[in-house]
Amino acid sequence: MNIKIHTHQLDMSDNLREYAERRIADSIGHIYKRQAGTLDIEFSDASGGREKACKVTFFVPPAKTLVASAQDPDPYAAVDLAAEKISREVRRYKEKRIAERRHNANAVRAVENAMDGGDLDGVPGSDEAVEDKAWEEEQRRLYPEAFEPPKDEGADLVSRNRPVD
Repeated sequence: MNIKIHTHQLDMSDNLREYAERRIADSIGHIYKRQAGTLDIEFSDASGGREKACKVTFFVPPAKTLVASAQDPDPYAAVDLAAEKISREVRRYKEKRIAERRHNANAVRAVENAMDGGDLDGVPGSDEAVEDKAWEEEQRRLYPEAFEPPKDEGADLVSRNRPVD
């Protein structure tokens, strides 16, 4: 994970820099195991210098950005609060992605089952498909001749003096 730490109008000790890097990277690393993300940590003065602000931005490939910020008079406490917030954001994002993948996988299984002659439950739009299939079966029962292919198309076309394709 690529980590960048910025400060705005604030002197930052090496201890605070190491603490912020370790605390936030560990809180995200337990949830998001990939190495491809970029983490920006920004420190600044807030409330006229009485509080320190910590803003954490996590760029998740390919195009998702998660942001969390916190303020506290103690910069270490601001780091802790921001780490908890970004951890919740990353967890929520990851759970959402897992749920999407499960939903898509279930839909694919349902479609494959339906194609094999199985049940259409769980397939998006399956209610319309069931209604269409019932309507077609009823039409076939009422008007079987309309659904039978012509017996000899060539003879019919020749008898009308039309050229055969």
